[in-house]
Amino acid sequence: NPAPSFSEYVTILLLRYVKELFIPIFFSIYFIFIFKKIPFTKINFVVWNLLLLSALIVEMVKFEYQSLFYYGKIFCFLAMMVVNNSLYADLEDHGERRKYVE
Repeated sequence: NPAPSFSEYVTILLLRYVKELFIPIFFSIYFIFIFKKIPFTKINFVVWNLLLLSALIVEMVKFEYQSLFYYGKIFCFLAMMVVNNSLYADLEDHGERRKYVE
């Protein structure tokens, strides 16, 4: 059984990186697009932020400081939390039933 080559190793690392970010990014994009169609309550934002925060903590506990992917994943989780908080601020400005809902 031959050892995997360096290119196979890099491919596996890239696939692992994409796999770990796929679900949160997919749900974030879904959340942004559905945000204008369905009225969300504050609890939706709190739960989503808690899920993102827990994923961020799990990622930070890995201590892979030498990897650029480590910092990339942390940045992506923080960016998703910022977007979620900005949507929450928009909800606060317009009340529970927002003007976007028709």
